[in-house]
Amino acid sequence: MKPVRLRPLAKRDLKEAVRWYRDRDPELANRFLDEVYKVLALLERFPETGGMAFGIDDPEIRQLPVDNFPYQIVFKRLPHRTSILAIAHERKKPGYWNE
Repeated sequence: MKPVRLRPLAKRDLKEAVRWYRDRDPELANRFLDEVYKVLALLERFPETGGMAFGIDDPEIRQLPVDNFPYQIVFKRLPHRTSILAIAHERKKPGYWNE
């Protein structure tokens, strides 16, 4: 197992998304968090998973969808951990987290 670490931008993305969902429906915010945590747990167990990130040539930068929500978890596979670069809404500019 490789530990998963969220970079500051990913933490901010997560806080903003949870706040947005919580303002509309607290239960929906909880379901969103549950789905994000499921993906993070999957990455910890299977760091080689995920598809190529749209528009990115680095094969170590991958993404996984958050089930039932319009978000992708963008991550970079490193030798001793998995770094979460962003929790990106699908309508955000692709690669905004790489600027």
